[in-house]
Amino acid sequence: MVQLSLSSEDKLLLYCSRLSISEDIKCKIEEILSNVLDWNYIVDCSIKQGISPLFYWNLKKISNGKDVPSEVMKNLEKMYYSNLARNMLLYDELSKILTAFKKTGIDTIVLKGAFLAEEIYKNIGLRPMSDIDLLIKEKDLQKAKKELTELKYSATSIFPTKLHEQFQTVWNEELPFIHQNKKTIIEIHWDILPHESPYKVDINKFWNNAKTVKIAGIETLMLAPEDMLQHLCLHLDKHINSSVSPQIFKDYCDIAEVTRYYKNTLNWNYFLQSSKDYKIEEPIFHGLSIANKYFEAFIPENTLSELQTIKSDIGFEEIFKEAMEGNSDKKYSWINYVMNLKKIDGTWKKTLFLFGNVFPSKEFMIYRYPIKNEKQVYLYYLIRLGTFLHFGLLTLWQLPHYLLRSTFGK
Repeated sequence: MVQLSLSSEDKLLLYCSRLSISEDIKCKIEEILSNVLDWNYIVDCSIKQGISPLFYWNLKKISNGKDVPSEVMKNLEKMYYSNLARNMLLYDELSKILTAFKKTGIDTIVLKGAFLAEEIYKNIGLRPMSDIDLLIKEKDLQKAKKELTELKYSATSIFPTKLHEQFQTVWNEELPFIHQNKKTIIEIHWDILPHESPYKVDINKFWNNAKTVKIAGIETLMLAPEDMLQHLCLHLDKHINSSVSPQIFKDYCDIAEVTRYYKNTLNWNYFLQSSKDYKIEEPIFHGLSIANKYFEAFIPENTLSELQTIKSDIGFEEIFKEAMEGNSDKKYSWINYVMNLKKIDGTWKKTLFLFGNVFPSKEFMIYRYPIKNEKQVYLYYLIRLGTFLHFGLLTLWQLPHYLLRSTFGK
């Protein structure tokens, strides 16, 4: 374990962000627990980072949490069981969807949380999930929509306008569906990277490499371990470089646990070669290097040296601090958004699209914001207008940096 300049509270969160606690890490945790700690900060950050159930689980294992204030342990225990209950409902929905898709002949790969919680973590209460991610083939999208509609899921209410829905496959690699009553969110993917991503992978190879697995009691498909590890690293990179405050502890923990789980079967030679073929060495190196240094991932010695590039300056502590502060002024997400307008033909359609983003439908506003009655919608329209003006100015400020990166790759 490398030397850290993080606070005791942050170190405690880091050390508890893993399934298996080594004796060395256990001693470090016990030493930290002997100090006076800011438990409000710790619990808040554990929630932000998506690790509160795992954090509770590990504190309970280490001397049954006796060095933790009883109220804190009770609070964390409630979060754990609340997450377990929620995930049980999600898996119940997942079982229904996989059954329906199977009957209709829709091949389905279960991605990220829903796969990891059951197959890797072996306890669905330990891995929070905000939604369920499923990968299908783009040709099956309309069939999937039909099946989900019959299961009382709807996608239309989450689009700002009907025009946005028409361009869903141009702008996105995913389409979320929301259950009309249960509010369960299912994200249907037909690729693992958005169109504006600087990286590309061959999704057909991912399908060819897919393996059979039983999830939620239904036989379905999973990504091959090599492809799964690439997906997790690319997903982490997308979050770090987006306007979303990333849950980096959860993401790095996922990467580390996958490397440990498949350490005897993962084909590292194929993993390295395909990463080079896709030219994704930088995000792969970043994800693996930090998971190796800070989360005790299992990475063969030669793998990182094979992947290392000139752009490998990694600042985990800086990334972590930004995530804790909820810094939303991340790199070039809005530049990418504006640049993607060129995919829409015609000035009039572009204008309607932009206007629809600023002033979307009432249904979208009610879904997107905590609106309790329709009168509040107009207030949130003003808030949304202010947000877009802010990001418009931010985009103008970022434009020179974006052009330099696009031209020189820096």
